[in-house]
Amino acid sequence: MSCSSSAKGAVAGAEASAAAVRPRRPVVTAFVRREDGKLLVVKRSEKVSSYRHQWGGVSGGVEGSESLLHRALTEIVEETGLTPQQLQLVAFGRPLPVDDPGRRRFLVHPFLFQLTDEAAAVILNWENEAYDWVTPSALAQLHHVPLLPETLRRLLLPPYMQMHVQYIKTDRQHGASELSAYVLQALRAAIAHEERSAPSSKCGTPSTTAAAAATSPLAAEAQAEAAVAAAAAEGSNGSSNGQQQQHAVYPSFEACMEAYQNFCFHMAVARPSMAAVANSATNVMLQLQQEVAARADPFEPAEGVARVALTDALNKLTQQLQQQQASVITNGAAVLKGGMTVLTTSLSSTVAKVLIQAHQQALAAAATAADGDAAAAAALAEHMQRSGELGTASAAAAAAAADQAVISAGIAQGAAGSIDLLQQVPAAAAAAAAAAAGSSVVKAGQLSIAMEDWIDDPEFWPSSSGIGRDALAAPSSSSSSRSRWELDLVRGRQQQQQQQHSSSSSVSKGPGLSVIVCESRPLCEGVSMARRLAAAGLNVTLITDAQAGVFVEQADVVLLGADAVTPDGVVNKVGSRLLALAAKAAGVPVVAVTECLKVSPGPVSAAALPNTSLQEGEEEKEASEVLQGWSHEAAAAVTKLMVVKEDSSSSSSSSGSAVVGSNGAGESAGGVAAGSSSSSSSGGDASVLAAAGPGSIDVRNVYFEAVPLQYVTGLVTDKGFVSRFVVAQMIKQRARDYQQAFGLEVVGGPAAV
Repeated sequence: MSCSSSAKGAVAGAEASAAAVRPRRPVVTAFVRREDGKLLVVKRSEKVSSYRHQWGGVSGGVEGSESLLHRALTEIVEETGLTPQQLQLVAFGRPLPVDDPGRRRFLVHPFLFQLTDEAAAVILNWENEAYDWVTPSALAQLHHVPLLPETLRRLLLPPYMQMHVQYIKTDRQHGASELSAYVLQALRAAIAHEERSAPSSKCGTPSTTAAAAATSPLAAEAQAEAAVAAAAAEGSNGSSNGQQQQHAVYPSFEACMEAYQNFCFHMAVARPSMAAVANSATNVMLQLQQEVAARADPFEPAEGVARVALTDALNKLTQQLQQQQASVITNGAAVLKGGMTVLTTSLSSTVAKVLIQAHQQALAAAATAADGDAAAAAALAEHMQRSGELGTASAAAAAAAADQAVISAGIAQGAAGSIDLLQQVPAAAAAAAAAAAGSSVVKAGQLSIAMEDWIDDPEFWPSSSGIGRDALAAPSSSSSSRSRWELDLVRGRQQQQQQQHSSSSSVSKGPGLSVIVCESRPLCEGVSMARRLAAAGLNVTLITDAQAGVFVEQADVVLLGADAVTPDGVVNKVGSRLLALAAKAAGVPVVAVTECLKVSPGPVSAAALPNTSLQEGEEEKEASEVLQGWSHEAAAAVTKLMVVKEDSSSSSSSSGSAVVGSNGAGESAGGVAAGSSSSSSSGGDASVLAAAGPGSIDVRNVYFEAVPLQYVTGLVTDKGFVSRFVVAQMIKQRARDYQQAFGLEVVGGPAAV
């Protein structure tokens, strides 16, 4: 490198450093889309201070700490005359840093709205001199403000990607762990689609072909897998290598990296209450960045690097995910003993696998103990065989129904990182437990676990539990695990519990596990859970949610799954918090089993849209789901009294049957218009309620809630028991991960953690 070029580089570096310290001004850019897919663009007038006579979306600067969504709606109202009631928020994108030649520095927050009233008229104010409706592909041909097409690309995905985002948004049959695996499947399907596309197909370029839009995600995935197999067969017959073939697909390395980043971002925000989905998408981008860095050309990366790197990243993450799921199942099963009664709610694939594995282990232990009783051993062997056969059939049926290759492949047992939580229980505690049990089968009312100092508040432990902080013994100096406290949770009122278990109204017991399952209204996922467990040979009692307070007295432990672990607590299906409170009052331990993948600082949208509350944590769904469980007469009578509604025309709307003006992202659009009131409904389909008159009925259907950590006795993960301190550290790291994975910034630079 010459001295002159070196000097130029130093000057450029200094200018870049100077620019980096200047704060960016946050602005919003809103696109309004008609039913025909055309977008509203406005031509800036002579009276504005910047970008005169240039085309753009509806834009405006953000003042102070106001809501970004509120500002976007305000700008639309002021500049076009459209009202919030005529708009539905469809999507928001990653913020885009803009440094134009005029030395202006912006951070553009893009929004896409659907026009729900096709008859609405656009009335411009002084800021714009013309408007037009254009197709997305025509946007680049206009004399436009800086990076306008790039801003739109952060909102629109091609159909072969968008269909997977929509599937994640609307799926109600699978839990967070399964959908986190689906994220990896969706990316594999995208790769396969690109591999079989014509050379003219451009990665990340929006397409509106009806055939692609109508293809279901799982069908498209099957087609993609077939295409990958065909491409591999062709390669084995002497065709050029995969790296060379990929050059015909991608317009550039940067364009494809951006496309994958946008795809992952939209999957990450699709289910705000399911942290595993967001974290899975985040991990893909982090791993992809590492893979690219390890193979990138120092001058200019090859066009095909992105797809090769993504494939390698997915392979590694799939293996990690299988190991994590295997570990949490092993660890969760280790805290349960034969003869226990477990109370749970809703449908969790992780909880189901934990219960089935613990049940089979208990039967195996009982069979070993019955070696002196041939009849008993034969009966146990027959029962175990039946449980195994039914369990296998049930797993196969569930896998076929899910039709997901990653999930149906099964989880390898004994994966690296598995921890036997009972291995280091002190000998004295083990002897005491064995003496109390009287046999190798632990009696009801005992739960032996190894746990760190999870609860700091001594008042948390109910006096009726008989365990208290005094019962917790720190490990001796010779212990190999100084950070873990060992304890034997022996429930108080054991005599009373055993009497309850022997009564005619209690759950019948056996050498394996007995499970009480709450049905989990309104979709009654608990019924599916009960069927799955019963098919695996467990003794199951299915109850309505309202009976949980009665049956918790018969349980030895409440076992919860988790869609997320946040600073607010363990997020699970609504009803879990009341169940935990009932368990605390009854002195029953509450254990949550979850992968560390579900630890989260909160929705990714909170990092992407500072100062903007989308009220999406509740993820509220259709009121019609609640009504469908009622008699026809009751549902019809209530429907007549429900709050007046306006159905949105947007295909992304799936809820708000009892509400007005669903805006698609959760914040009240009525915050701009006088006389409207905001609903706390949320998720991808939040709404604005009309003013409810006397005698009206507002039917609500909130799906998720947080169980505060002080109500959780222990959190079992793929890394064993983790303390609240460890959870706090994980949350901080995950916040940094979100920023790095999706290139998130706030005013003045990267977001502080």
